[in-house]
Amino acid sequence: MSILETLRTPYVVHLLENNKMMENKKWIVNMSLEHMSEGSLVDLVNKFGGFFYKNLVRCYTRQLLLGPHYLHSHEIVHCHLKSKNVLVGLMRVKRADFGTTARLENICHNIKTGHCLKQMKRHMLVWVAPEVVRHKEQGSASDI
Repeated sequence: MSILETLRTPYVVHLLENNKMMENKKWIVNMSLEHMSEGSLVDLVNKFGGFFYKNLVRCYTRQLLLGPHYLHSHEIVHCHLKSKNVLVGLMRVKRADFGTTARLENICHNIKTGHCLKQMKRHMLVWVAPEVVRHKEQGSASDI
């Protein structure tokens, strides 16, 4: 959430509001995110049977590439790109699910302490870059 709060780009879903509260002796975080009317890229593919016009594919592809460009220029690695984490609005796609996202400055420390593995157990490893799973040095190539 701390990373998502700092992102200001049309290629990442916006965090509108967040708050923490104690419930049954556990901290609960509530996040309000920007609404993307068409759901995920998977939803759109299922809705139209995988058929898209070339111009739409071109538009979405450009936006999908500008997302990591923005993140990497701010030394952030998404680490969890899959079509369910791409949300679709009117002629716009945005990245979502920043649960495994990391700042490059923290990655080496996290690899040495084993924090990465604890964090990744919450996610499907099939969608994570091999160097992340192996606790090797990772960077912008991990998103590609």
